[in-house]
Amino acid sequence: MSQPAGRLVSDDPAGFTPHALDGSVYSVVQVGSTMVAGGSFSQVRNNNSNTVLTRNRLMAFDASTGAISTAFNPAPNGTVNVVLPAGDGTVYVGGSFTSIAGQSVRNLARIRVSDGSLVTTFNGGSPTGVVKDLALLNGRLWVAGTFTHIRGQARPALATLNAATGAFDAYFNRTIAGVHLEGSFTNVMKIDHGGGRLTAVGNFDTLDGVRNHQLFVLDVSGPSATPANFQTDFFTAACARAFDTYMRDVDYAPDGSFFVVSTTGAYRGYGTNIACDTASRFETTSTGTAIAPSWVDYTGGDTSYAVEVTDTAVYIGGHQRWWNNPYAGDRIGPGAVSRPGIAALNPSTAYRSAGTRRAPGGSASSIS
Repeated sequence: MSQPAGRLVSDDPAGFTPHALDGSVYSVVQVGSTMVAGGSFSQVRNNNSNTVLTRNRLMAFDASTGAISTAFNPAPNGTVNVVLPAGDGTVYVGGSFTSIAGQSVRNLARIRVSDGSLVTTFNGGSPTGVVKDLALLNGRLWVAGTFTHIRGQARPALATLNAATGAFDAYFNRTIAGVHLEGSFTNVMKIDHGGGRLTAVGNFDTLDGVRNHQLFVLDVSGPSATPANFQTDFFTAACARAFDTYMRDVDYAPDGSFFVVSTTGAYRGYGTNIACDTASRFETTSTGTAIAPSWVDYTGGDTSYAVEVTDTAVYIGGHQRWWNNPYAGDRIGPGAVSRPGIAALNPSTAYRSAGTRRAPGGSASSIS
């Protein structure tokens, strides 16, 4: 979501958006004057209306008025995890489904925003597992998830396709293997790119046989994707065993100079390599092994699901009650700031909010 340069968004930037009445919304993007939302919902309604509309897993609405589109209703038969604008009035849709827009399509499709119809010139290659995330870079569509094959090619967890046609692209040809939690399945949960790099987070242990536990960085500035000279041990420690991976999201700054990772995992204290229920910043230009984050901020035991880095703030969304809360688990501790659901963190460590206390190793401060 864009914002005016040098300004924070307001606490209530839009009060007219429609309501999903069941399930969850996992992805929201803007295409021109239209917003497209994907998730696990099946019923929605316009704001200030009692009329319930059926919109299975996808809906579109006007960005200015919030009115739900009557023309857009692709109705995939399974969960939508990610919607990504293609730049031409269409969107890529990834998730766990076998039909969309009345056509037999598996897990990855391209849909027209104007009328919800399928773009038949694009073939997503029927990934053999759930698509978790998508990214567009230099004419390639990056596909991340729990699949083992795509377009009939063995590409566990991450692959590249031609963005226009969906044809297999061998630009990414590395081996992702291993897991964080024994007995689970290798996957890439989220990806983002900036500054000639692409960062992936998820349930894996190695990249090309080298340990890059739950996070690896690729150099995507050349003729093929290669492992960047970047390795961190910050995400090697165990969190709650309820999660195959405690990684939840990653996002680069608009200028590509750094990225921020959000996690779940339950409270495990604070300090070196304690990454549970945190947000952490890493510099894109950092090189070497055992790279430490520039700062870490703690919720005190609550999950942060999504991160969006802008020019002025790091926006974090989740079920957290507090930030700047490294000293207490499931309760407010010294220096903690109440930010239920969403917060804006200062991108750097230079700013300190009044009354906050710096956590060991550096902590981002809440600024809204």
